[in-house]
Amino acid sequence: MREDLALLAAVLRRPHPARDRTDLARTAAGISGLVAIVQHDRGDQADAHRWFATATRAARESRDRRMTSWVLGRHAMVGLNYGAPGQAARIAAQARREAGARPSGAAALAAAVNARALAAIGNLPGARRAVDDVRTLAEQLDGPESADTWFGYPAQKHAVHLSQAYTLLGDTRAAYRAQDDALALTVSPSVMTRALIAMDTAACCGSTEIRARPRRWPPPSTTGYRPHTGAAWCTPGPSCSTSIWTAPRAGCSATPSPEGGAAVVGEATTGCRAARILRRDLSPPSRPRLRFLCVLLCGR
Repeated sequence: MREDLALLAAVLRRPHPARDRTDLARTAAGISGLVAIVQHDRGDQADAHRWFATATRAARESRDRRMTSWVLGRHAMVGLNYGAPGQAARIAAQARREAGARPSGAAALAAAVNARALAAIGNLPGARRAVDDVRTLAEQLDGPESADTWFGYPAQKHAVHLSQAYTLLGDTRAAYRAQDDALALTVSPSVMTRALIAMDTAACCGSTEIRARPRRWPPPSTTGYRPHTGAAWCTPGPSCSTSIWTAPRAGCSATPSPEGGAAVVGEATTGCRAARILRRDLSPPSRPRLRFLCVLLCGR
């Protein structure tokens, strides 16, 4: 993907009609965002931040608010998963503003991440408003926006986010319901999803101890757990292999759900236009990479 982005950068330095440049910028934003997600999953926070910054600049140049919101929402996940919920809340709020009032997968993701981040920093009223926001948005999503793709916000992801939000809010009954829903909707052997849900369940079981002694639950020595303001945070510990973080996402992207077919059409349109521009502007040795680039932008 780094090579693809280098090719895109070279092409973007050349003059192009406005529409062609917009398509190329959007393609660069999508691929940069995917690189950032990979780096996040590998545990390289600094590099993830750098790639998300690149993706944000490209998304803003494309003037695609949905792409900009998606990039920012994903970027907020870095702080959320690595102990910087205040930073996550600020970025997620930006993502939600970019998404606007129209229901979309990007808007729902931004609201969900914002709910979790606000709950983690103790802004419980704000977190509850964000939970209401994401629940309202999720009910209105269909087709590509609710498909299990890179850009969609499916019911399973919704349940996972709600599980964490309700756990942090101390609403154990709602958290347990969300956890049951998440597990019921997890049809693939997702190690990460089941681990996250197990952590939330453990936190709910020990909620009384968490409130009384927020720095002592879960035990600091527990591999893969990170105590933070009373919440159970998961980061790759010494015995956590990279595959735990990357395999579930890879499996999801490699096996799109049947209802996700419509998403491929919409995302492929821009990706294929960009590929045509690159085919025109690049030398023959570089062209075989175009198929990979186009597949990435198909929303899978």
